Amino acid sequence: MNTAEYNLFRPTGIHFDFAHDGIGIIAFTTAGIVTSNSTAATYVLATGDANNASALAINIDLSGTSNYAHLEVGAAGANYATAPSNVITNAVANDEIIFKNDTSCAHLYEVTTTGNGVAADIAALMYVLNLHVNTCTYVISGDNTYVAESVGNVGAGDTTLIELTGVHSFTASTGSITVAS
Repeated sequence: MNTAEYNLFRPTGIHFDFAHDGIGIIAFTTAGIVTSNSTAATYVLATGDANNASALAINIDLSGTSNYAHLEVGAAGANYATAPSNVITNAVANDEIIFKNDTSCAHLYEVTTTGNGVAADIAALMYVLNLHVNTCTYVISGDNTYVAESVGNVGAGDTTLIELTGVHSFTASTGSITVAS
């Protein structure tokens, strides 16, 4: 098996295509775009932390991945309650989202849409997270799915917010969720 390892510390807006026949590890610390065309498992480390004040997301396109993906995501930073730090397109069943800042997250709640738009639905996710520590919540808003998770009180260093294009459901494991549909 071939292994390719890429650590990208690129300026905002850089586009990176990832294509090979082995296991890939892609690390981002700033906003950018990842397109995966791997024929094997793909591992994407999309880091975020409390200092991530960028309104720009890391966009991850899994359209070319012929096997499952493992996506490791961190805290969303200053925009945790308003803008996803990671936007994932073409996720499929068995893709795993690992919460880097909360390895003990084991509860999953589906939140019913408010019907008042994405901002109101994200606010509803944050409300549920304030009630339940070490929890993952998701809501289908419009045509996309929003996932939020928090290790402690909702805040820049504790909270993850990601968007998956399309309508999805999940199963929960300790520290991660797996796309069910």
